[in-house]
Amino acid sequence: MQKTAIVTGASYGLGEEMSHRLIEMGYKVYGVSRSKPKSPNKNLIWIQADLAKDIDIDKIPALVGEETIDILINNAGTDFPQKALQYTDADFDRMFTLNFKAYAKLAKLLFPKLSGGLLLNISSLSDRYPDQEFGLYCASKAAVNIFFEAMAAEEPSVKIVNILPSYVDTPLQHVLREGRDFDWDWCMKASDVADCIKQVIDVGEQIETGTRVIIEKNENENTPYNPEKLWVYAAQTKKMCKVR
Repeated sequence: MQKTAIVTGASYGLGEEMSHRLIEMGYKVYGVSRSKPKSPNKNLIWIQADLAKDIDIDKIPALVGEETIDILINNAGTDFPQKALQYTDADFDRMFTLNFKAYAKLAKLLFPKLSGGLLLNISSLSDRYPDQEFGLYCASKAAVNIFFEAMAAEEPSVKIVNILPSYVDTPLQHVLREGRDFDWDWCMKASDVADCIKQVIDVGEQIETGTRVIIEKNENENTPYNPEKLWVYAAQTKKMCKVR
């Protein structure tokens, strides 16, 4: 029997690449996006939906004919530069609705179809490396990771894995970096992320639920800095020391 996957943000960038890779692997893919995918395929069924709207998310389960889903990939999202103290309520709502709430809501609605399946969330290494002017984006990705790790502990019937790529060369990345000093040599291709997804699927039981998988361009890549400033206070001894 042909396996079934759902990929959000399937019309371009990472979502488009991951959809094609799953089709190559023999999956039937429901691609969820606002715009129609550019490359038609008999194994790609388009669901038109704006994931910023609850009414559109609510209709998705009924548009998936199968009783079971093997893979759900939460990928659709947004990003835009905004200094931490200059965000508006609309900025906040837009970022967290698309990057976090839509992931959680779709997972909840589709959970009955996902028993025994795999839930992948495309997060970001930005969850731990704050990028100036992208604080809201970083925070939304951190929220995804910790929420779904809690869900993984509570719901063992579905394997949950958070995927954390570093910079990826996508149309959105080009919009974000236009006019900025940015080294494109840091970027991976969308196909690199799709390769990782294939490996996560292939290794199966070797990866436990609640895992974070970091994707970097080079095996020995050194991040430019470690921004975490961590101290610990021991309540018994009343001592405080810097960890890193």
